Amino acid sequence: MLEGIEISMLIGQISQIFIIAHQIYAYKVCHLSIDQLSRDLKLNSYRIKKISYFLSKIGINKIKKMILSLSKLDKDIKNGLVSEKVGFERFLITFFN
Repeated sequence: MLEGIEISMLIGQISQIFIIAHQIYAYKVCHLSIDQLSRDLKLNSYRIKKISYFLSKIGINKIKKMILSLSKLDKDIKNGLVSEKVGFERFLITFFN
């Protein structure tokens, strides 16, 4: 655990942000508004705007790579192939160094 929060929960929360970022990208490709996405997904528009800003800084290709990496990490942790702490730290170093 990392300061009271399980790493598996952090992986889930971060994955959710990246998935929303991918959905924002899809809406932009279809020329739909962020407000429409907010209504469709029943998410706060402020949260959508913050994630949209994150998407514009990181880029969709890196978002896709991070989604795949977190998916593999989650699977490896559940199969006992990697330690939660080591795997999560490796993910952070790889993508946010």
